[in-house]
Amino acid sequence: MDNTFVNPNNTRSEEQRAVYEQIIKDGVCPFCTENFLKYHSKPILKEGAHWIFTESAWPYDGTKQHFLIVLKRHAERIEDLTAEEGAELITITGEIIKERSVMGGALAMRFGKHANLKNSVAHIHAQLIEPNVDDPNHQGVRLPISKKAD
Repeated sequence: MDNTFVNPNNTRSEEQRAVYEQIIKDGVCPFCTENFLKYHSKPILKEGAHWIFTESAWPYDGTKQHFLIVLKRHAERIEDLTAEEGAELITITGEIIKERSVMGGALAMRFGKHANLKNSVAHIHAQLIEPNVDDPNHQGVRLPISKKAD
């Protein structure tokens, strides 16, 4: 594992970029449990044996609700997840969908090194996104997966 935990080039605001630049200076993974609350400004909503569930600090445009589900231990790829971790991810997401009355949306998980992808944090995490379809000006929600081809 190298120490490239974040990619500030994939941030969407100056505030987010500044936080990521500090993370790079600190040389730590911001989603590992011991560092999470130092860099994440939203409260933890639910905690399981393997996952932390919270609101996104920087939600995508067009979302009604945008949550992060972060694996407690450091891993960067889906195939690194255990069966127990995968099962709890689905269980905890279902609980939050019910508790937060999420009417519909997407559960997304990008993985792999972020140099050519659009994820900004290498540590495996999922996003639960409910689009704000009740907004008459809703333009959709875009979840980028990779850079555009040159």
